[in-house]
Amino acid sequence: MAKAKKLRVGFQTGVVTLNYNHLITPDTKFGPPVYQTTINADKSLVAELEALHPSFKGKIPYKELDDGTVNLKAKQRRYITWFDDKGTKQEKEAQPTLLDSNNQPYTGAEPWGGTTAEVALFLEPTSGPQGESIALRLKGVRFHDVVLGGGGDSDPLFGPSVPSGAVDSSDPEADDDGLPF
Repeated sequence: MAKAKKLRVGFQTGVVTLNYNHLITPDTKFGPPVYQTTINADKSLVAELEALHPSFKGKIPYKELDDGTVNLKAKQRRYITWFDDKGTKQEKEAQPTLLDSNNQPYTGAEPWGGTTAEVALFLEPTSGPQGESIALRLKGVRFHDVVLGGGGDSDPLFGPSVPSGAVDSSDPEADDDGLPF
């Protein structure tokens, strides 16, 4: 008897905002390495996803925010495993396709929250202790406006980096920027 093929539906979002990005370096904090991002979009995206297949209705996991938008998590494991026709376990390293706005491979640093992009997903039914749901599997990202940080002039919190020893602490008033420390 032939094994039933698992339902897998492809979808590409319009331009959305990305947060909590682990697209270049996988997240390893809570288990096996995972590439992931949180998609922030209008709630109409949930309706679009639910309309892709009758079994998706009411099963798209999302969090509604105070401003009326929603957050959806898209993930892809770094290592994908399966069993071939002979029952041998196979493993392959997988990484999402990352493109810049010109459809060229993205070679920049890890994007920060607030980056805008289009996201390619596969939607797959899953079940677990919390019941049935639809997993959003990350396939690829086409960046539009990339937000970068981590020091230098682009760091939104601390501004440009200051060379060590550049602040003269002999005059206590010279360093008074109004901050408590």
